[in-house]
Amino acid sequence: MFSAYDNGVEWTETFRGTTEGNWAVKNGDILFSAVSSTGIVVVRDDGAYNNSGPLESEPGAVPYECSGNTLREYFPNGGSDELIRETPS
Repeated sequence: MFSAYDNGVEWTETFRGTTEGNWAVKNGDILFSAVSSTGIVVVRDDGAYNNSGPLESEPGAVPYECSGNTLREYFPNGGSDELIRETPS
């Protein structure tokens, strides 16, 4: 699940399903290939249903940065995400 705040409204995006494919790292990019997905993405604003659609993934190159336990990916549409590694306690 991803979440963000905009003008005091919490937006969440929940992914349910699976994505399979191959990836490699080269010249500062994560290269995704042979990608296929099944599932659904649900968007909510302040907990209320807003929108949904099929889970989709596309092959391609995605620039990234790593620092400590954090990975940030920068997508061609101008968006980005930040993934944080969590260690079970």
